[in-house]
Amino acid sequence: MKKILMVFLVLAVLLIAGVSIFLLTFDVNRFRPFIIQKIEETLGGQAKLGGLSLGWRGGVAFEVKNLSVYPKNALNNSEPSLHFDRASAVVDLAPLLQKNIEVSSVLLTRPSVILERKPDGSVYLAGLEPKKREEKAQAPAAETKEAEFVFSVNSFRIKDGNVDFYDPINNKPKHLSIRALDLTVTSFSLKKPFSFEAKAAIFSGQQNIFLDGHFRLPQGNKPAVLRDFSVKTDLSGLDLRELSETFPDFGKAGIRHLAGNLQINIDELGFVNNIAREFAIRAALTKGRLALNNIPSSFEDVTTDFLVEGDRATIRNFSAGFAKGTIKIAGVVNGLSAPSPQLTLKAALENLSLQTLAPKTSAQGPEVAGRLSIFFEGGASGMGWPEISRTLSGQGRLLLNEGAILNFNLLREVFSRLSMIPGAQEKLNAGLPQNYQAKLNDRNTILQPMDVPFVINQGSLFFDNLQIATDYSVLNGRGRVGLDGAVEIGSVLRISPELSDASARSVNELQYLMNQRGELEMPLQIQGNLPNVKILPDMNYIGQKVLATKGQELISNLLTKSQKGVAEGSQELSAKDNLLGSLLGKFQ
Repeated sequence: MKKILMVFLVLAVLLIAGVSIFLLTFDVNRFRPFIIQKIEETLGGQAKLGGLSLGWRGGVAFEVKNLSVYPKNALNNSEPSLHFDRASAVVDLAPLLQKNIEVSSVLLTRPSVILERKPDGSVYLAGLEPKKREEKAQAPAAETKEAEFVFSVNSFRIKDGNVDFYDPINNKPKHLSIRALDLTVTSFSLKKPFSFEAKAAIFSGQQNIFLDGHFRLPQGNKPAVLRDFSVKTDLSGLDLRELSETFPDFGKAGIRHLAGNLQINIDELGFVNNIAREFAIRAALTKGRLALNNIPSSFEDVTTDFLVEGDRATIRNFSAGFAKGTIKIAGVVNGLSAPSPQLTLKAALENLSLQTLAPKTSAQGPEVAGRLSIFFEGGASGMGWPEISRTLSGQGRLLLNEGAILNFNLLREVFSRLSMIPGAQEKLNAGLPQNYQAKLNDRNTILQPMDVPFVINQGSLFFDNLQIATDYSVLNGRGRVGLDGAVEIGSVLRISPELSDASARSVNELQYLMNQRGELEMPLQIQGNLPNVKILPDMNYIGQKVLATKGQELISNLLTKSQKGVAEGSQELSAKDNLLGSLLGKFQ
């Protein structure tokens, strides 16, 4: 037995020594021209190859340095379509005896790949034309079985890789860049699922994407399958300009700042002809922040959970802090791959601060204050806010509490525009009781709580029964407020009987504007662009009302006094004519 063991030991030593001598004396660089020729024939480009080496690291270790493949006739005028600084592989010898190729490790250091999509949808190395494989007759089943072998790699790694992908669209290539790619594949097999994990920098200057999962390559009629896939990223590191250049639809959304922790999970995803089929993607965002160009206030502490199934996305919940209030949204998006996806949603915006929401025009300019709530249910289509705002339709309710118009007195603004009544403003200031003078001189207009239904259509909120009330007046109107800020509302202002009576006793002409309930009644036009909105009394209506009523009074008085002396009547007529002429002169 000892002699047998000694024989095996001697044979093992001789085998190791022989392999070592072979590896040390074998000049693998003699095959450089042959390897370069095969690379160029296979990829259809021009290849440059650095050094080749063969060694032993627990198996036969083969190493290639500085391999570059260029498009034909462009060796000195372009970047290589394929390059890596170093590639090494270690092959176990024992499995080769059983027609199995087992690679213990593969390492690619600083690989760089430039890919482009062809008009037929296929993807190749940029500028290269791979050699087409000749069709061969299928071998009989028995022969195929004999020729089968097992190929596996225990560990495959990419370190600091770069991938550039170009997709020509309308003669303007769309560019997607992946930088600082670190990839580890464990137990790679052509027939069995293998696990992988990777991290890379996408639209960022540092690694910001982290993913892992399991993948099985396609086998016969069985499609490729991705399982237990997870992606995590911090959105705060995204370069929004680069992202917008690659995906123009994202640029249309008008996003100026984006942050948050996004996680995407896929339980199983099958591929048929390189197209994903029957998949469900769950995504969740926490600690998010979103700022849009057209909205002054940003969305804070954004939390959302949504599900994507095929061409449909379900927003299970979206909540965020906004303008010192909260926003909650749930909805469905259909036709994700279409140019204008269809959106249906239900939204609740509660207790938003109008002072935070609307930009301030100047230190002394009018400013809307209060807590605004909007409840809406409807739909829209489009990718970015401009298109969504134009197609948004539905209905809802608008509530305002603690409302006020700062640096603006509605009553003083209306009275100050009654220019056809000589000295109206001065008479009111002098003749009104002290408590009403205080209201006229208030700096702000305090609003009572509002609850107004509305309809959204063609980019505007339409109000059929708008009511804005203070403690001394009510404004009723109808019109629209555009999502672009345009305001067009026709309304009627009615002042309380007590204040109306006091005003009419101070300015006699105001009595002609009273309705049957003893209220001063004046049509107003509210127009402009938020926040620069003007309230304009309908001067034609007011002038005609005063003129017509005063004219009837003059005629009645003249008829009543017609029995008096001619001289007395002539004097009265002359006096009335002067007053009537004065009123008419205001409208010339």
